[in-house]
Amino acid sequence: MRCSMDLSSLRQQILSSNKSASEKAEDLLLESKVNDLSKDEWRELIAGIPADVKKQIGVLKLAGTGSSTQLDTTRWIMKFSEVLEALDSANPTGVQMLLRWNSSEKEASYVVSKSASGKGAAHVDTVASACRLSLLFGEDKVVGSRGLEEAWRDLQAKLASGFPALFYGQIPYLLVYAAAGVNIQFGRLLPLGQVERVGRVLNVALLADRISLCCVLVNVVPLLLLWVKHAPEITDRVPFHKPMERPHGTRITLKGTSAIKEISNSKAFFAEFGHSFEAIRAAHLRAQSCHFLVHHSSVEEVEVRKRASDGAHMTKLQVTMTRLGYTQASVATVSEQVMQKATRACLLACACLHSAEPKPVCHCDVRFANVLWDPQPFLADLEFAHFSPWQVKQDFSLKDWDEGTLDDMGCYTPQSDTYQIGVMLLKSRHLSADGLIFAQKLKSKTINAVDAAEDPYLQTPIPMCEGGTHIH
Repeated sequence: MRCSMDLSSLRQQILSSNKSASEKAEDLLLESKVNDLSKDEWRELIAGIPADVKKQIGVLKLAGTGSSTQLDTTRWIMKFSEVLEALDSANPTGVQMLLRWNSSEKEASYVVSKSASGKGAAHVDTVASACRLSLLFGEDKVVGSRGLEEAWRDLQAKLASGFPALFYGQIPYLLVYAAAGVNIQFGRLLPLGQVERVGRVLNVALLADRISLCCVLVNVVPLLLLWVKHAPEITDRVPFHKPMERPHGTRITLKGTSAIKEISNSKAFFAEFGHSFEAIRAAHLRAQSCHFLVHHSSVEEVEVRKRASDGAHMTKLQVTMTRLGYTQASVATVSEQVMQKATRACLLACACLHSAEPKPVCHCDVRFANVLWDPQPFLADLEFAHFSPWQVKQDFSLKDWDEGTLDDMGCYTPQSDTYQIGVMLLKSRHLSADGLIFAQKLKSKTINAVDAAEDPYLQTPIPMCEGGTHIH
C-alpha cells in the first residue's frame, strides 16, 4: 500500500508539468497503476485535482471499466485484427498471407464449446491463420488484472501440447496474446507447449499505449510472413482448434501435437455399420505396435448430455491420436514410387491388424485418402475396423468397394483388405507393366498381406514417371 506522502508526491509531480489535462490524466492513471489502488487510496490521490484533469480521468476510467464482459473485450480485440488484415493486404512484397480469424465474437462455437470433461472452453478464443497455418492465439477475459492472469493461465492450459514440427518445421515460436478489459499483453508459444510473456501490459485507454500497440502490430506482420515462408511445403494442412466436419457425424480437431477424432452418436454409428466399440479399440491397440498405422493415447466412449430420439443416453466415440500426418496429392497424379511406398505401408498395416488375437481385425476402408505421411506413409482411419469375418448387410458398401470386395458368402475378410489395396493401386495413372500385374495379383485374393509386402515389385525402384512427385 502506498503511504500518503507517496500519493501526494506523485500527484504534485504530474500536475506541475506543462502537459495538457488529457495527458496529465493519462500519466496519472498509468503511473499510479489504478487497478491496484483501494477506494480510499483513490480518493486520496484525486483530492484537490483541477476539474479539467478530473474530467479527463473520468473519461479514461469509463473507457477502462466499460469492457465488463468477455465479448466486450473481444470486440476491441477485433479492431486490432482489422489493423493486421489491412497491413497484410497492403503487403509490398506481393506475398499475401490472407489472415483468417476465428474469434468468440465472429464464431460463437469458440465461446460455448466445452471440453470432454465439461469444465470449460475447449479452444482458445481467437486463432489467426494464414496459408492454413495457425500463427497467433489469444484469450479474451473481463476487465481487471486478475482477468489478465486468468487469460495467461488459460493459454498455458489450452496450448500445452505445443505445435508439431511436421507442419511448422523449424519455426521457433508462435505468437499469443492475453487481453482483459482494455489491457493486452503479448507472448510466445514454444514448440513443446511453454507459454512465455513478452513485453509489458498495454492499456489501450491510454494514447501512448495505443501507439505502442500499433507499433507491435506493424512488427507482427513481417514475423507472420516469415513463418509462412519457412513452413514446410506440404499439400494438406489444417488450423489448430477448429473442428473439421467429416462424413458420418465425425469431427476432427487438431490440438498441437495431437488430434481428437469424435463421432457424435457412436451407438447409432455402430448400429448403421454393424460393428462395435470393442472392434475399434482392438484395432487401435494393435496399431500401437505397428510403424505403419496411426497411434493414439486414448480410445473411449464418452456419455454426452444430449439424448437420442428414443430418449436413451447418447455416447460419442473419442480417439486422441498422437501420430499426425498429411495427405499426398490425388492418387491419380502421384508417381509410381509414391504408390509403391503407400501400397507396402498398407499391406504391412493390414498384416498387423490381421494377426490380432484372439480375433483378426480388418481395416475395411483402405484408400489412398486414408494414407498419411510424416514423411513416411502410414494407414489411418480405423473407425470402420471390424472383427473378421464381417457379415455385411445386403446392398451395403463403403467407398471404393466393388463386386469383388466381399467373398462368396457376403463377408469382409483379411483377403478383402488385400483386394482393396489392389483397387487403390490401379487408380494410379503412372503404373508400369509390373505395377499392373502386381495390382491384379492383390485383387486375385490368392496372396496374403504379409507375403504381398515382400513381393519383388515393392522392393525394386521404379524410374520416375512424368507428372509424379518423387519422395526420398
